[in-house]
Amino acid sequence: MKKNNSDMLTVGVALKPHGLKGELKILPLLDSPKMLADIKKACLNGVVFEIESLRITSDFAYVLFKGISDRNSAETFRGSMMCVDHENRPAIPKDRYYISDLLGAKIVSENKDYGALDDVLNYGASDVYCVNGEKRFMFPAIDKVILDIDLKNMTIKIDALELDKVIVYED
Repeated sequence: MKKNNSDMLTVGVALKPHGLKGELKILPLLDSPKMLADIKKACLNGVVFEIESLRITSDFAYVLFKGISDRNSAETFRGSMMCVDHENRPAIPKDRYYISDLLGAKIVSENKDYGALDDVLNYGASDVYCVNGEKRFMFPAIDKVILDIDLKNMTIKIDALELDKVIVYED
């Protein structure tokens, strides 16, 4: 899930029109396409639309937005990012976080401040956290390394010994 700007979260990409009634085929950028089912309003090309109907397959969603009523209208949104504001974000399970909520968090151990999280790379097995501090480095976001995430105080507490085993410094 990519952050579009301070208020919007990109949750999908409109691939192409589907059918004649204005439905769009959406590639979800969420952990599961099913997460799109909770969304009531979304933005395409800066225009906010209510979602009239939504069908989900294993990899895609087919969305009919109120106000997009034919294939030609839908075609103008081909390649558009589907974004939602903070209030319309899909709910996520406990101990899961939106990347946009983590960016800027301080990476700390019991006795050291390493810098701030400034990017998260998605590589299947685990996310990779990129930290901008004295030296720029990366580490896998795994339970052995991450002890606690505190969004209220914007801190990610890590185990320094485990971090030393997996840290990768950039040149």
